[in-house]
Amino acid sequence: AKVGRPERAVAMFTDLRQWEEARAFSGTAGLANLGELARKQAEWAEEVNDWRSASETYLAAGDTLRAIRLIGERGGDMRKLTEVMRAQPQTAREELMLCAQLLKKGGAPAAAKEALAKLGD
Repeated sequence: AKVGRPERAVAMFTDLRQWEEARAFSGTAGLANLGELARKQAEWAEEVNDWRSASETYLAAGDTLRAIRLIGERGGDMRKLTEVMRAQPQTAREELMLCAQLLKKGGAPAAAKEALAKLGD
């Protein structure tokens, strides 16, 4: 960073899985791609089988479909999946449909019906 290459410093922190440092340095250096950092952190959490952290980070990064898939297919947390489904607007048709399918498959038929009702189906 002292030689004018803040992006290299952020890349180094990212490679070292020092997410907070990468985020802090990125912000102070004026590199505003925090979404990409969050996505990389989520991918790493997924690699180490930390489904809960990965899904929460994907949600924070705006990758809702990927988070829903992880929660429903890997994590199996129907309560969390129901929360995510309820937070979706009616216009999020693909997300709501996926929630309905995974909730039904996961043994939460009432929540699946709620997702379908939100869709108007």
